[in-house]
This record gives sequence, C-alpha cells and structure tokens, in this order.
Amino acid sequence: MASYKQNELVQTLRSVMRNGRDYEREDVIRDVANHLGFRRLSETVRDPIKSAINGAIRRGILEYNGSCIWRES
Repeated sequence: MASYKQNELVQTLRSVMRNGRDYEREDVIRDVANHLGFRRLSETVRDPIKSAINGAIRRGILEYNGSCIWRES
C-alpha cells in the first residue's frame, strides 16, 4: 500500500464507486482493497484508503452523511 499515492487511491475510489449510488465507508474500503489485490484489511491497508476518502471529501469529489458516502461526478 505504501507505493500508492493519495491521488492514485482517489482515482481508484472513483473507478470503484458508481455515480449517484450511496455506499457505507467500510464497504468502499473493502472494495478498493480488493480491487488493488489486497485480501486482508490490516491497518496498513485500511488507513491510506480512509485518508484518500477524507481527501476526496475535502476536494469535493465525494460527499458524505455520517458513514454514508457517494460520488458527485
């Protein structure tokens, strides 16, 4: 996971999440990890994805309400 930059993870989030559909954060974390080939969700896998989700929210790429997130465009 250390080799992935946050922008790469944000792009992966966009490719895994469909536009206009709501997701639970934990489901997205698991889906992104699986998409990247990780089968176990250790903290070293989970933390960078969580950071990418928060960065995408700050940049307006994702929106959220509690634990629910969705892709704007």
